[in-house]
Amino acid sequence: MIIKSKSVLRTACPWTSAGVGVFGLLLLSAGPASASCSKSDTTATCTGDLDSVVDYGTDSGIDTVIVEDLTSDFALVSGSGVKLTDNASDASETGDDGDDSSDLSVTFDGGDYGLYGMTQHGFDIHASGGDGAAADEVKDTTTAADTGGGGGTGGDVSLDMTSGFVYQTVGVDGIALSSEGGTGGQGGEAEQGDKEGDTYIISGIGGIGGDGGSATAVLDGLSNPDGSAGFTIAAVENSIENITIGFAISSIGGDGGMGGEAFCQNSYKTTTAVDYTCGTYSGEGGAGGAGGPAALGVSDTDVSITDFSETGITVTSTGGDGGKGGLGKFHYSVWGANDGDYGRGGDGGDGGAATLTLENSVTTITGDSSASYGIVVQSGGGAGGDGNDLEASNTCSDCYPGFGNGGNGGVGSEASLSLMSSDLMVSVSTDDAVAILIESSGGAGGTIGTANEANNSSYWKYTSSNRVDTTANGGDGGDGGMVLVEMDSDSTLTVSTSGDAIITGALSLISSGGAGGDGASDEFYGDTSTGGTGGDGGEIKATFAGTVTATTSGEDAYGLLFESSGGRGGTGYEADGDGGAGGEIDVSLSDVAITTTGENASGIFAVSYGGIGGDSTSDGDGGDAGIVKLQVDDGTIDVSGDNAIGIYAISESLSGGSGSTGTADDVTVETGADITASGEFGAGIYVSSYGDDNGDLGVTIDSGGTVTASGEESVAVYFDRGDDNTLTNNGAIAASDLSSTTILALRSVDGGVAVTNNGIFSGSVDLDDDYVSTFTNNSGATLNLGASFDLGDDGKLINIATISPGGEGSILTSTITGSVTQTNTGILLIDLDGTSTDELVFEKAGAVLEGSVSVNVTTASDSSGSSTIASSSDGDIYSDLTVNNAAAASYTITTGSSSDTITLSWNLTLDDSDLLGSASDNQRETATHLQNVLENGGLGKELATLLNIVDEDEYVAALDTFASQIASDIQLTSLFSAQRFSDALLSCSVRDGVYRFIDEDQCAWMRAGGSGMERSSSNTNRPFDQTAWQFEGGGQFALQDNWFIGTGFSIGTQSLSVDDIADSDGNFYQGGVVAKHTMGNTLLSASLTGGYGDFDITRYLYSSDFAQGNETLWTISGQISASHAFVRGDWYLKPRVDIGFDHVNMNGFTEAGAGGASLTIDDNAQTYYSIQPAIEIGGEIAAANGVLFRPSVSVGLTQFLGDAAPATSASFADTPAGIAPFTTASEFDTTYFDVTAGFEVLATERLSVTAEGFGQFSDSITSYGGSAKLAVRF
Repeated sequence: MIIKSKSVLRTACPWTSAGVGVFGLLLLSAGPASASCSKSDTTATCTGDLDSVVDYGTDSGIDTVIVEDLTSDFALVSGSGVKLTDNASDASETGDDGDDSSDLSVTFDGGDYGLYGMTQHGFDIHASGGDGAAADEVKDTTTAADTGGGGGTGGDVSLDMTSGFVYQTVGVDGIALSSEGGTGGQGGEAEQGDKEGDTYIISGIGGIGGDGGSATAVLDGLSNPDGSAGFTIAAVENSIENITIGFAISSIGGDGGMGGEAFCQNSYKTTTAVDYTCGTYSGEGGAGGAGGPAALGVSDTDVSITDFSETGITVTSTGGDGGKGGLGKFHYSVWGANDGDYGRGGDGGDGGAATLTLENSVTTITGDSSASYGIVVQSGGGAGGDGNDLEASNTCSDCYPGFGNGGNGGVGSEASLSLMSSDLMVSVSTDDAVAILIESSGGAGGTIGTANEANNSSYWKYTSSNRVDTTANGGDGGDGGMVLVEMDSDSTLTVSTSGDAIITGALSLISSGGAGGDGASDEFYGDTSTGGTGGDGGEIKATFAGTVTATTSGEDAYGLLFESSGGRGGTGYEADGDGGAGGEIDVSLSDVAITTTGENASGIFAVSYGGIGGDSTSDGDGGDAGIVKLQVDDGTIDVSGDNAIGIYAISESLSGGSGSTGTADDVTVETGADITASGEFGAGIYVSSYGDDNGDLGVTIDSGGTVTASGEESVAVYFDRGDDNTLTNNGAIAASDLSSTTILALRSVDGGVAVTNNGIFSGSVDLDDDYVSTFTNNSGATLNLGASFDLGDDGKLINIATISPGGEGSILTSTITGSVTQTNTGILLIDLDGTSTDELVFEKAGAVLEGSVSVNVTTASDSSGSSTIASSSDGDIYSDLTVNNAAAASYTITTGSSSDTITLSWNLTLDDSDLLGSASDNQRETATHLQNVLENGGLGKELATLLNIVDEDEYVAALDTFASQIASDIQLTSLFSAQRFSDALLSCSVRDGVYRFIDEDQCAWMRAGGSGMERSSSNTNRPFDQTAWQFEGGGQFALQDNWFIGTGFSIGTQSLSVDDIADSDGNFYQGGVVAKHTMGNTLLSASLTGGYGDFDITRYLYSSDFAQGNETLWTISGQISASHAFVRGDWYLKPRVDIGFDHVNMNGFTEAGAGGASLTIDDNAQTYYSIQPAIEIGGEIAAANGVLFRPSVSVGLTQFLGDAAPATSASFADTPAGIAPFTTASEFDTTYFDVTAGFEVLATERLSVTAEGFGQFSDSITSYGGSAKLAVRF
């Protein structure tokens, strides 16, 4: 329920009115406080250990309570924690005013201690003015009766909490502050008995309602030592009318008193049977009192309010209702007359400002299944009182009824929410619930009264000819005030609802004018009567600099609602009242995350409505609608329900009633968010301006913003009416299916639109044929036309940039309605699948096509052909198009003999000899294979991307990305890894002896190291670099006669990157045995090793696809070695020669992930023979402690023999059967310069440590590495 008046507020929240009784029962206690507190004058100070309620009532003489210096928590078993009330006395003498209440103040400085365990309120502070008394009655006199007594003023009430905490699990409200003005007394009655002669009477005016005082609560620095929130309401159970509210802050103006009754009962007759007249003038209703400012401020305090049953926080200020005009009664009278002023209803009181401020606060509000509101901040004007009623009995033949005007509604003041460095989270779940409502509303105007027959047997002579000349009018509705929200960039706001709604938002900002009161409905009540004018809606001004998250799941449940609406006009017999004007909507949001799933549940609904005019007779004009400005910088808006709209922005004058419709104003939407509408009949953005005069509609999609429609019959951007309408796209607007004519990118109804596309626009368009629309595709932009691009017969499409029927990669025929001009900078992008192309079909003759055609080959089923790319069903096409060739494709453009068709012809040659003049053998192999595939089955989309490369060098380089070089390179790196492992098996040195520089021993050893290999770019291959890490270990055992046998293993990881086109990661495992024999200073050895590698490969294709595969291989290596040491003292020279073979066998495998460009790579096996002569120089240095140091350096060559080289043979997934695979070789140098440096430390008789580094160099390959080895002799 949207709370729009004091009477409605009281229905929703009974605690707001002493008249209801609930609050009064809670607050009537006037006895002294139970707790031990000291008193000084009108101030009570409570300290120490408080174990009972602090309760000061009306007769206590206390208006200020200070709670400080607590030594324990203030824990209660029943009642309110701190209760301070002043219910001022009602007037005791007729016509007197009610007493004013005192100002009340509570200060709480609890330190580390707080309040908990209350069964009613944590704090209960209430001030109410006394009611005015009714005025005395007057009889048989023309002197007006006295005015009723005025209601007393409610005092200012305040709560200031600066430390401590509140924790409450049962009770009524957490904090309740209220100030109420007293009710005005009834005006004095006037009565006239029998009298000879004409006369009149005037009853008294009702007393005015008292003003409410200010109601202010400030919570600063509250904190619970247990780490929970400083203010906590949890699982509250309320036994009083099921109302539970966390904060209840209110100021309420008193109602105006009723006008006094005027009663003529003159039955005196003359002897000539002439009746005397008695004029009856009843009293005017009293004006309602004004509501005072209501405010809640929370700073440096976390708040948690959960499981409440009504509202989490209410901050309200409401004006009192105006009193009703006094009753006019006739008995045996010939004249009964009120005019518009007599018997008039009192004006409603104005609402005061209502403010909620959160600063440096984390606030969580979660209602139970019945809670209707999370937060309500509201200012409402009181309703105007109704005019007087008339009552007649035993009436003479000539009676003249008259009625007073309805009172005017009160004005709503500003309602505001401020979030500074705060996080606010609100969730409610019942139907029609609102998480946050910020509202300002004007009160409704009063209506004129009615004529009632007191005695059914009496004869009425009220006729249209028997009326007073002045007739009554309905009262005017009050204006709504400004609704203001300010949120800084350090704050977040999260709202959610899960129930169905009636056009409400999880966050609702509303300003509404009150309805005009109804005047006379027929001649009897007065033929000059008019209806009251509706009040104006106020401005909605909101700045959300932080992140706003809104989630709803029910039908008609909007994410965010911003509404300003004028009140409806009242009805009148002569003229109806005009509707009120809608106010301006000005909202900016920096970052949003809005999700709705229900039917008709829009993400953001921003609307300014002009109120409906009265609709009974004439001249009830509709109110004017205001400007709507909405800016959403970033984020997401996702609406999935049917008929749901991402952003709904409207300026609309509602029905003119009996008069004319008002004017509508401009609507502006600017967004950089990602907006998606996926429900049937949905829209991403809907804008409308509709009235007697329409405003301009403007939509701007910022760079980075997207708007997408994907539901059946949905539209990305929808323009409804308006005047000078514009759409500027700097981001992306799209229909999800470009071939659909029911899912649209843009639609306009009852208006045209000028579109400027600076980004990407994709999808069909349907613009109103009765208006002139234009579409300009600016430089740098892309326009994908969709199946139907209907700009209307007089519409104009101007292409300066790139235009395509179906978007790149999708062949489509686009029908264009309207004139078309492509300038000399324009590009027509045509997709080609080797058989057919995109086509433009012009419904209107005279299309002008200059600029160029750019061909995008999607697939290629044949190497040559032709297809129509443009045609006109209504006349000539003027074409000056050119077409650009690609590196491997040539094109021509021809115009048909009747100038109504344009044809594209093509010839595709991937292996043209001129094109491949600078290509490597691998690149030629790849190109030749691709041409064979094209001519014998066709290229899929991945391979066809080569046909779109314009630059010849780029084409040649792109061929490498489709080849299998990395599979060959892995063979190469595994070969060298196997050779290094064979060398590692020569392992165990000795410490002493004549032949110590060559002799062997028994030992166990382990080694850890890393290496790298780099190959430079060449005419055959792309460069690569490899990094490897190894852990190796083994042992060696002595046999007899200087024979030794050893074994070892290696576990390694390898990472290989081939330029920017491929990489691999894997493991290589090796094991082997070695036999050695020493003869003096000569060592002979032979080894046999084997290895297994497993490598995950990723290739990055030019097409932006990537292919993945798993390559496995195994190796077998054999080596014989002979070396001899020439010793001179502690130094030696050791020549050595190794002869070996290495067999590398790669298993075939198939890639995945790149479609037709994925490779199937065949098995490959190569055996490499090598000879490695080397010479080593080294020595021995003895330390004093017996440690020996042996430095050494060796240089040598590795020479491979024969023509073995790494290579792979592969075919594409697109390769048809019968086409031979193509071979990719890895360049292989056969001669390498080797250098090794070592430093061995023989630390003890049994332990040695060795550090070693190596390098290997050829024309294109550089290898390097190092290791550390630990050996233990046994």
